[in-house]
Amino acid sequence: MPPLPTTLAEFDAPWVTHALTRVFPGAEVSGVDIDEITHGTATRARLHLAYEDGSPSGPSTVWVKTGCEPHATYLATIGTYASEVRFYNELRDLVAVRTPACYYAEFDETMPQFVLLLEDLRARNVMWGAPGEVGDDQVEAALEALARVHARWWDDPALATRQWLQSTTTGGIAEHYRRRDAAVLTRALSRPRAAWLPPTLHDPAALVRAFRELLEISATPPLCLVHGDAHVGNVFFERDGTAGLLDWQGTKRARWAYDVAQLIVSALTVDARRGSEQVLLRFYLRCLADHGVAVPRWETAWLDYRRHTIYPLVGWLCTEGFQPESVSAANVAQFGAAAADFDVFELLA
Repeated sequence: MPPLPTTLAEFDAPWVTHALTRVFPGAEVSGVDIDEITHGTATRARLHLAYEDGSPSGPSTVWVKTGCEPHATYLATIGTYASEVRFYNELRDLVAVRTPACYYAEFDETMPQFVLLLEDLRARNVMWGAPGEVGDDQVEAALEALARVHARWWDDPALATRQWLQSTTTGGIAEHYRRRDAAVLTRALSRPRAAWLPPTLHDPAALVRAFRELLEISATPPLCLVHGDAHVGNVFFERDGTAGLLDWQGTKRARWAYDVAQLIVSALTVDARRGSEQVLLRFYLRCLADHGVAVPRWETAWLDYRRHTIYPLVGWLCTEGFQPESVSAANVAQFGAAAADFDVFELLA
């Protein structure tokens, strides 16, 4: 088996042919053109594929997701990339939710490196979620998708047998979170994005204390499989309105609100969120019940939802090198407004 590519130039016709034969036997790629390269937590690019005459054809375009970033070795070491590979190889067919088709998924811990070849969703003419550009009906569709994911292993001990699934307190990613101390938050509050944070939240020690308390809470039952990065930019909508999810590298064992708070707060404007969030949360709980889950009482669910806003807030404050400053600032504004509305320091005292 050829080694995993470490540069985009190595995704040539012979290598892509090898990768696609698992799903498209006999397909022989004759040419690869690459465009739309983006950089973030991972490297993404679209591959345009040509096939040899007479060869069975596979897809004309695919998306590659791989680790060609300066921080890729670090993220591979703490388990970020392996989690997404194992989701596609082990869990994707067990959760009743739309995702891109996966043609190839491998992680090589000796390099370390990973490669995903994923369906180009444009061929299905999907609509992408965007902050402030979706309505309550689309948020409901995304919440229904999350409810199906969460219900699959709700409070199920079998989930713990998948030892590669990290939690908010165990594993390399949890260790990464714990390094966000007062010194890290002090530096974060000096960045331009912090100008969008309400003054009541400009307290690095209080941010750290609340964040760490939330991580402990989110590792307590009832646990389920969570997407782990369920902001609206990782949601797509089929032409019939059905919602799907992509970018599963954050998947882990945690409480349901880990996903739900991220989705609702990121999807809606601040004013729209204030007017709709309780209605949307009640809708999500009904969806859980429809899937046979003994849902939390309203008071418990409402508290859990509000507490979990601290996780994405600290994440967007601290992220460095993974996202543009403008993206981080927009998210700090959204989650900062929610955390201030909820007096989150008191909720996590």
